[in-house]
Amino acid sequence: MLMKIIKTSAKAALLSSALLTIAVIGIVNPINFYFILIPFVSIIITFIISVLMIVVTIVPFDILKNKSFTNKAIFNTYFPFYAISFFTICSLLIINFNLDEFYIMVFSIAYLTAMPTWIWFFKPSKKIENEK
Repeated sequence: MLMKIIKTSAKAALLSSALLTIAVIGIVNPINFYFILIPFVSIIITFIISVLMIVVTIVPFDILKNKSFTNKAIFNTYFPFYAISFFTICSLLIINFNLDEFYIMVFSIAYLTAMPTWIWFFKPSKKIENEK
């Protein structure tokens, strides 16, 4: 389980760092030396945030898993509610911060990273697929 959390967090950190870098390119003008540091610093921060968010929001669903309740069943049952809830929370936070460009960027990246994280976390491993 720990390796699954670390692998998924690493993928989420790479995705969110890439999205953040692309978003910052549009904001920062002209690009200077410090711009080069953004991907390296952001990957550390986003990895820590990704681990925390996966442990808090996704792992509890994995704990529910048993022999009759597979990864696919968990994904199909709970993902739609998670997606709707997370979208609503991100939207309300964006509105709460008066549609500020920075907060739109942060919460959009959080949402766009959270959705594939579910897929990566609950996707059956190749070992399990080969055993069937």
